[in-house]
Amino acid sequence: MTAAQPPIDQDVLVGLRQGDDRSLEQLFRDRYPGLLQEAASQLDDPAGAPRVVERAFLRVWDEREKFETRQSLDSFLRTAVHDSATRERKRLATLHRLEAGAHVNVAHHSTATPPTADQAWSHLKAALHPDAPEAHAAARAQASTLQRHDAAE
Repeated sequence: MTAAQPPIDQDVLVGLRQGDDRSLEQLFRDRYPGLLQEAASQLDDPAGAPRVVERAFLRVWDEREKFETRQSLDSFLRTAVHDSATRERKRLATLHRLEAGAHVNVAHHSTATPPTADQAWSHLKAALHPDAPEAHAAARAQASTLQRHDAAE
């Protein structure tokens, strides 16, 4: 578990409930480092932590209208990170079983540094607004990076 974080700003909660991207971005930037650490502690391979945190924020955005208090939003975020980490562990376990059945041995532990909050926010924003032109550029850049990492492995 990570250290206690400051309370979520009431204006962020109000803006989020109204669908304001800037409020989501502020919440993301405030919480990303702590939630990334929390997610990494729940995974065998901490390289999946950014994906876990991103999924948690996508859930927050999808359910933004239901948060009545800052505490309920904070609790939801932590639960969403935990649930997403559980799904990530199951996904990797399934992948390992499939590889074992196919007699394939692929190393999955990445030594790459986790994305910065700016990089992670760009990716999350592209997922929230897939039709925006900048989303296509961000998606292409991320796909290129992933292909280079896969080739290196």
